[in-house]
Amino acid sequence: MTEIEGHQNHEIVGYVSVRDRIEGMDTWGDDGIPVKTRTSLSNALTKLSNSPATSFTATHYKEILPLADISLTISGEDAGTFGNPNVEKIVEKSKPSPFGRGDKTVMDLEYRNGREVVAADIVIGSGAQPDAKKGFYKLIETHIFESLFVDKPVTIKLYKLAVYGKEGHFDWHRDTTHGDNHHATVLVALNTEWKGGSLGLRHEGETVDVDMHVESVERSSGKDEDEQDEDEDESEEDEDESGDGGNFKRSEKDENKGGDGDKSQKSVAEKVSSLGFQIVAFYTDIEHKVENVTDGTRIVLQFDVNVEGNEDDFESDEDEDEDNDDLLQRGSGECVSNTMKPLFPLSGPDANRDVILENLIAMIKDLQTSKSIDEVVFPLRHLYRLASIKPEYLKGVDAYLYKGLKKTFEVDLKPIVLVHQTDGEGSWLGRDSNLVGWPFVSEHEKGAKRPEKRRKIEKKKSEIHVPARYELLMISNTAYIEHTGNEAQVGEGRYFGGGMFVAAK
Repeated sequence: MTEIEGHQNHEIVGYVSVRDRIEGMDTWGDDGIPVKTRTSLSNALTKLSNSPATSFTATHYKEILPLADISLTISGEDAGTFGNPNVEKIVEKSKPSPFGRGDKTVMDLEYRNGREVVAADIVIGSGAQPDAKKGFYKLIETHIFESLFVDKPVTIKLYKLAVYGKEGHFDWHRDTTHGDNHHATVLVALNTEWKGGSLGLRHEGETVDVDMHVESVERSSGKDEDEQDEDEDESEEDEDESGDGGNFKRSEKDENKGGDGDKSQKSVAEKVSSLGFQIVAFYTDIEHKVENVTDGTRIVLQFDVNVEGNEDDFESDEDEDEDNDDLLQRGSGECVSNTMKPLFPLSGPDANRDVILENLIAMIKDLQTSKSIDEVVFPLRHLYRLASIKPEYLKGVDAYLYKGLKKTFEVDLKPIVLVHQTDGEGSWLGRDSNLVGWPFVSEHEKGAKRPEKRRKIEKKKSEIHVPARYELLMISNTAYIEHTGNEAQVGEGRYFGGGMFVAAK
């Protein structure tokens, strides 16, 4: 379980203001829902895993246009390009970065020492590059869609430009979410020189360091003849518009057309060096930090990843016309070229997760029949805004489980609070009877009202099965006191998160 201290940016601080609801939980359902921590079901849940962070290297968007050439404008002034940014101008236009602590925005150079330019002051791509922003965004969205949010359309939105000079750093934190559908962050470093300043990511006790420096990447400058034959017919009609591109293809093809089928002449591609930009994406509930920059300036574009719910809700930019659609969809191609990788490798058992899911279904059915359990509950693997605990916003394992279990059971999503108490001697260890849970009724839920005290309600026989991997935040902590009068005061911790409630159809 994760203590709230050290995660000042998370929305959980908002729930502290409704402490009266939490304090009254004991009247909501008699003794609450019993919690089980060492069961076959909880062990099976633990075996499921997913990587909450991914990265890839990109050199071009729309197949042929270099990312390095995309221009930047800051506060109306030229700030160079991705490949050659004007560091002095960017620093000049930046302001010191604050951060959230509780319900306040503060400056603390021990915790964070950096500068930033807000999105409203930044223009990606100029008038001479009308498709640069759209192509670049589509490149990222396509790969995030294929990794972190499978089958869920996503859009990215620029949040800011983060600047870290010498001695710049940002200690462990989680990103503030900026809307119900904001569920991940994307970082793209510009081509500047710096030492130190690596990105650290932490998940389930494991930490990885990511080097975000732009690197030199060799890529093919052309295509095989078979591909060129197809392209040439299309390009002849647009020769005037395509300029040197069309003439270059024909002249190379003519030069290599001679001979009697020598295989060495089949390929007209040449290896050229391009700038490869490191693109990193991770869920908003993943802890991360920026190590101390010892020299130079680290400049990173930061984007919000918004999940658009379903295909019907997905809308492109207003100025995107149909003529560009096909070209934008082709925006990945060899510019990424097998560099996509999970930053937290999947565990061995995850390769058999469909088998694990089948076992989970069998275990839940057995609990329903042999023990007459009406409802099986388990904590979600990720943290969500209260208003975002919805099927369309689930991530990773949570999305996989919901989709798989929904075929067999009634599955509901609700926020939950778990209460862990010590025994009379102050020990947190011991029987599961020291752990109980309750659904958390929120004013955010339409029409939801807290049950009145002593009101009789239909009570289900439920059990909460807690795996070793989950995300809950500590929202209150009462220390054990050995003697308060004739009795000891037991210690108590309360934890908040999302829960998946599974019942028979």
